[in-house]
Amino acid sequence: TPDRVVMTAELQAQIRQCMAQLPEQFRLIIVLRDIQGLSYEDIAELTGLNLGTVKSRLARARQKLQALITPLLKS
Repeated sequence: TPDRVVMTAELQAQIRQCMAQLPEQFRLIIVLRDIQGLSYEDIAELTGLNLGTVKSRLARARQKLQALITPLLKS
């Protein structure tokens, strides 16, 4: 429905705004993993980080993004 299209577009815009607020090191990892679908190993190779660092940064990035998005969803 048109209402759903508008709501989806608004949510996407809010998510983009929240992503822009993340520090670059976190934003990059989220984009590579969750948007581009790269494996942890590929991200580690691409960024020059070790595998454990990639995993921990992704976990922290997701937590930070969730903290930014949650208040928006409640309003």
